[in-house]
Amino acid sequence: MTVNFVPGQNSIGNLARTLTVADFNGDGNSDIAIVNESSDNVLVLLGDDNNFAAPQSFAVGNSPRSVTVGDFNGDDKLDLITANSLSSDVSVLLGDGNGNFEPALNFAVGNNPDSLIVGDFNGDGNSDIAAINLTSSDVSVLLNSPSPNNPPIANDDEFTTLENEAFQGGKVFVNNGRGVDSDPDNDTLTVIEVNGEANIGNQITLESGALLTLNSNGIFDYNPNEQFDFLNDGETTTDSFEYTISDGKGGTDKGIVTFTIVGTQEQPVSQIEGIISDEILSDRGNAIDNSSSLSDLTITGSIDDLTAQVTDIVGDNLNNLDFLRFNDGLLTIDTSLLASEILNPANFT
Repeated sequence: MTVNFVPGQNSIGNLARTLTVADFNGDGNSDIAIVNESSDNVLVLLGDDNNFAAPQSFAVGNSPRSVTVGDFNGDDKLDLITANSLSSDVSVLLGDGNGNFEPALNFAVGNNPDSLIVGDFNGDGNSDIAAINLTSSDVSVLLNSPSPNNPPIANDDEFTTLENEAFQGGKVFVNNGRGVDSDPDNDTLTVIEVNGEANIGNQITLESGALLTLNSNGIFDYNPNEQFDFLNDGETTTDSFEYTISDGKGGTDKGIVTFTIVGTQEQPVSQIEGIISDEILSDRGNAIDNSSSLSDLTITGSIDDLTAQVTDIVGDNLNNLDFLRFNDGLLTIDTSLLASEILNPANFT
């Protein structure tokens, strides 16, 4: 096997001392971090498989001599640490997983640290630091004791929509009547479950029959899906779902989203069993008082504004007289009459 290398060149600052390789932005490509002793910084060059982006500079202590990688705050994102000779300390730069780093946190060690290593020296699962100090001829061990993670807080949400109207672009993280969802540690929140299942980003059917799509960023679409057509104009009922948020560090909380569904006025239908006729009665009309029995039926309406038809509505092999629309007036119908007899104005009072 023959190995060839292509010459390359990148500007890396003054008096570069050491470097380390890792994937700092999680794109699957190797990146480089280099310390520059005379300019007191660490340069990060993000790789794109064949090339490197322009260096990003992050300040550290005085005269850094070495650099290495670890996860010091337990967020599963790579951090950097440098040994700084003249300031006799180490600098920890916490990474955000996108190739950026927070300002350095400096911790004192012995005189003139020259190199360092990362490991779990006390078996607590946290990354610790050991530094070799040239002038004091000793090793400094810094045991990592990160602050405990505080779980996020999910506040319940309240929304209102019409029975025949889809609700799009809802946001569970913002204040929807009970306060915003938040995290005491300012961690980034994501939605990981809906109704106890990991159906994030997929359309699901709620117990009510309504449709829901909830995304990890907390944005959702809700569709009543014609499941609340039983509501009269102005009547209300509720529907709900539960969501779970995560801070990415093991902390979770649950919130409830409640929808108030408001009925809208729709063209009503009244049915009368046992009237057998093939005749279809047609005219125009509106609003029905939908109180009825199988004996006599009283409906608000007018013979001049009537739409009705004879059909087997419920599929029981019995013909039904289907009244669709009525206007002002009082209509009294004897269920023993035939459809043709119902048309007689004498039967309207």
